[in-house]
Amino acid sequence: MEVCKTSDRICLKTAFAGVREHRGYMETIGKITGELNPVADPAHRQPMFILPAGTTVSVTVSAPPAPAELRNVTPLELPENTEN
Repeated sequence: MEVCKTSDRICLKTAFAGVREHRGYMETIGKITGELNPVADPAHRQPMFILPAGTTVSVTVSAPPAPAELRNVTPLELPENTEN
């Protein structure tokens, strides 16, 4: 068996780091799509509101309210006994 050269070790380390990175991406995608944990997925698909049969929901869209006046609440001087 041939002894690994330093450049071969660096190349292998880089390859394994890439594989670990790819595994992380695949785990994230699996969690997002629910394919990784299918048992826990139905809990995310439950309705937020359960309304009785025959319920009518009405939505009225109007102009947005005027923005509140912004005030500067930064003190000009800190109290003397304040600890930071």
